[in-house]
Amino acid sequence: MIRGVGYPTVALYARMYLAITSSQLLSRGTKTDVMIDSFNDYLFTYQEFKERKLIAYLQKHEIDHTEFLAVHSPGVQWLLRSIGSSASLDQFNSILSYYKQHSANSMVLKHILDAFPGKYFATRCNEMVELIRDAEESHYSQIQLFTSLASQLVESSPLIKDRIRFLNESFKIIAIEGNVDHYIRCAQTYMELITHHYSVGSSELFRLDTDPR
Repeated sequence: MIRGVGYPTVALYARMYLAITSSQLLSRGTKTDVMIDSFNDYLFTYQEFKERKLIAYLQKHEIDHTEFLAVHSPGVQWLLRSIGSSASLDQFNSILSYYKQHSANSMVLKHILDAFPGKYFATRCNEMVELIRDAEESHYSQIQLFTSLASQLVESSPLIKDRIRFLNESFKIIAIEGNVDHYIRCAQTYMELITHHYSVGSSELFRLDTDPR
């Protein structure tokens, strides 16, 4: 029924309403499956966001594409938090794969980073750096995504073999951030990560550039 709703914003919040109401009737596992289906349907419709018809509609009403996606943010956030609270690793991997196929947008990725347990990111931290780097920026900047990722990794340490590369690859992007407030918040989170999980010897291999350009 919802797959027949043509306007993406209306369809998203209709999916959210369906997920809320069904969660009151279904078992926990079935509820998660319904929410995953709703989220995947949203990602599948993401390709419509760049179609001429929608672009013309946004231009006619003087709505910026970033503003358009900002309206979606609370609905996407709610769906992902509801999924992430009980999702298995296989379900997380499925969602991340679907994201890479259909979205690659910073708003969606930010809510993925915030919704799932840190242990799911700890084994693929360098892959997450690549996803952040490649994400189309909308509503959330790259450095805000790095802050979320580092916060998750404070709770669940990256694999030893990945730790130095993770820091260096992250700060190739973080160090050129122009927003000082965002930079400081991100750097603080990374310093907390280093304090928790890096030895003195390994941290000496990483030079933290504290001069945002």
